[in-house]
Amino acid sequence: MKKYIWISIIFAAAVLALVVFILSANQTIALQDEVASVRDEEPIAEAPKQDTVISRALDYYYETTGDEVSDEIIAEKKNFGCHTEIYVYKDGQIEMRLYYAFGRIYEL
Repeated sequence: MKKYIWISIIFAAAVLALVVFILSANQTIALQDEVASVRDEEPIAEAPKQDTVISRALDYYYETTGDEVSDEIIAEKKNFGCHTEIYVYKDGQIEMRLYYAFGRIYEL
């Protein structure tokens, strides 16, 4: 009787491993198709130059806070490769952190 239990456990493990393998192979093929289709598309937006990103971030800051334009409000850009973060400073303190990706600015 013990022999049949072990054979059943080994068979169930083999079936489970086969199902996991088949599912992962299907996901890999679907991902490869998606990557190939994205390569053929035009980029969503070109990354603007640093001054453009900073000026857009400052425009966003002024629009959302209602502050008046001032030399005491500055922005600094840090590129992380996949996205860009912009830090807006007022009187030396961080007032707002922004996230720039795909042509859009988001508040962090």
